[in-house]
Amino acid sequence: MKKTTFTTTVALGILLGTTNAHALLIDPDGGGGAFNAIDVHALDWNAGSALAVPDEGGSFKPDQIAVGDTFTQYAHAELSVFNDASGNANGTFIGSGEQWTFVLGFREEVVSVDPTARSASFSAIGGGTNFFEIWYGDDDNDNLEGTGFNNGTKILSGTVSSGTSNFDNDETLAPFTGDPGDAQPLDNFGNDDRPGIRSVTGSGGATINISVSSFDSAFFTGAISSLELKMINFDTSLIDPFNNTNPADCFTGAAGGGTVNAACNGPNNISFGMSSGDINGFNTTNFEFQQDAISNLKVTTTTVPEPSSIFLLGTGLAALGFAGTRKRRR
Repeated sequence: MKKTTFTTTVALGILLGTTNAHALLIDPDGGGGAFNAIDVHALDWNAGSALAVPDEGGSFKPDQIAVGDTFTQYAHAELSVFNDASGNANGTFIGSGEQWTFVLGFREEVVSVDPTARSASFSAIGGGTNFFEIWYGDDDNDNLEGTGFNNGTKILSGTVSSGTSNFDNDETLAPFTGDPGDAQPLDNFGNDDRPGIRSVTGSGGATINISVSSFDSAFFTGAISSLELKMINFDTSLIDPFNNTNPADCFTGAAGGGTVNAACNGPNNISFGMSSGDINGFNTTNFEFQQDAISNLKVTTTTVPEPSSIFLLGTGLAALGFAGTRKRRR
């Protein structure tokens, strides 16, 4: 595997773009034979799950969240299609038995709260959990279980360097009880697979920057001299309750790969930690929400002699801006 070290910007849902006319040449299966290399202008990810886990003393309850509270956020999703310059599918893994997936974990801090509008904004911070990975392998992920998103071949990795996000809680607190008056079932996608668990309603967006430490040139092919980015953030990219995929029960909690069907209490996995009677985002320790990602990209290429192993580039990649939801095939 040939690796390239470079810098990338990732918005919770990959967004890449430059003024150059060239697309990124991607071999979806890394030269495995089933796919040919294709020009890719966008990576269109399926809707996936994200989980915010507050540090001790923190809360996501509308009347308790406070500036300075810190938490760790986790996310994962599977790629839907590779898009061309016109936004049309230029390649897909659907029906092939293969997949691209990403896993993400990083820390954030509450930087502002508006109790009247029931909104809060956040900023990425250093320290603790910090990873971003794209994986290629068999199509074995399970959205409900939250497994199979970080197994196979790791084809890109990095860490979060900075970022911002926001979330607007649409709920009002009922008189006397203080409970959210309009709480809905957490799982509004198909059958309710989380019976008895309700959720506040709301939406938000996020943009984060990631320094990518390596990628596999068998997948990201061509003589790449630079990747530049333009970040796009959508206000409705993070939503509750779920309506385009199932809310996951497990989340990857560390970099480096895991087991397809690892238990939630495994050392590298995080449970969403809710049970019947809970109201997600109100009286739960953790807060789970749906995210969706699209990634528009262009690159600068040049003829470069290829070294025998690793070569360094000054590059930027745009990734992950939890954009508007698209149809989930699970």
